[in-house]
Amino acid sequence: MSTGGWIMFIVSWTLIIGLVIFCYTRIFTARHPHMRAPLEIDTEAD
Repeated sequence: MSTGGWIMFIVSWTLIIGLVIFCYTRIFTARHPHMRAPLEIDTEAD
């Protein structure tokens, strides 16, 4: 593979991995009120 090919390869994977890290960070650090569990959970089976 030529030097230009290696540069494209490295830049492409750097952007892909960076985007994945950015998205996972945004998802796992988000604090949305609709994502909270109720304080009391009824586990009694009728």
